[in-house]
Amino acid sequence: MILAALFDMDGLMIDSNPIISKSYEIVLKEYGKTPKLNEIGLTHTPGISAVDNWRKLIGLYGIEENFEVLAEKKNIIQKQLLMQGVSL
Repeated sequence: MILAALFDMDGLMIDSNPIISKSYEIVLKEYGKTPKLNEIGLTHTPGISAVDNWRKLIGLYGIEENFEVLAEKKNIIQKQLLMQGVSL
């Protein structure tokens, strides 16, 4: 008997990577940094945690801020962007 089902809709029904990337870009700009896109056109690396993404970006851009503060700012912005709508 199946009691539950798990659906991973990111990338299947919606593509949130552009929104996630945009939220990283906004935070980087807040710290006076000019975001650079990677080879797949995103600021972040999909498939790794936000902590690992921020550690990478902190080193790359020389940001002197705790990754938890950066992650919280990104999450707030990401939620606002998601509420504006997501492409299917």
